[in-house]
Amino acid sequence: MRVIFTGDSHLGALKRGWEMDSDKFGMSVFEHLGRGGLASSEFFTFDKEESSVTTVADGWKNRTFSQHRLNDDYGPNLLVVSMPLNTSRILRDYSWRKHVPWKLKRELYEVALSGSVVSAMIEQDCVQSIRFVKALASVGIETAVLEAPRFFDRAPFLIRKRMDVCLYIDTLYRQYVKAELEGSGVGVIAQPQKTMNEHGLTCSKYAHENPKDTHHGSAAYGLLALEAVRDYAKSV
Repeated sequence: MRVIFTGDSHLGALKRGWEMDSDKFGMSVFEHLGRGGLASSEFFTFDKEESSVTTVADGWKNRTFSQHRLNDDYGPNLLVVSMPLNTSRILRDYSWRKHVPWKLKRELYEVALSGSVVSAMIEQDCVQSIRFVKALASVGIETAVLEAPRFFDRAPFLIRKRMDVCLYIDTLYRQYVKAELEGSGVGVIAQPQKTMNEHGLTCSKYAHENPKDTHHGSAAYGLLALEAVRDYAKSV
């Protein structure tokens, strides 16, 4: 099965890993779309008559995905999308120091948020990317979502935010997306367990080779993620 990767910047680690050992992982195609910050907006169109899905985000390298294009004489290929399971926006862009889920409130200055408010924030951030992968599956494309790595302990936003709150939001977000995808025909490829530490963070040894990049994984991380993709591809 040929694997086609598309989505956000977390694909960079996988591509670098694949370039290190391409023979091990066979035919792979990387079709990066653009920065994940636009994934919370309406970034795609769905043509039911043509059975195609086209991204239309300003600044992306937009592409059209269709069953005709992605399947061949050998059968369906696997489209792996890195996008819905990326929590970086909601962790980076919200005040998780002053505003906290009600059950985690511990200081007088903190503003407690109800469970419904937190759920609405999560839904608003990922609803479009969930709709995107469901649309891909609905036109007959074998689709799987690749889980983006959990944040590192050196993430800059942790200077101004509570670690326990960020971990809680990260976990809740991932649970929500996986629940929404269940039964939709879209598989989920989980972050390799060995890349995470006992606190639920991505191990620092898998951080990007450039110390200024505190967000993306290394080529070594990419190799492990590729192994998870390969195992998933065999299962389908």
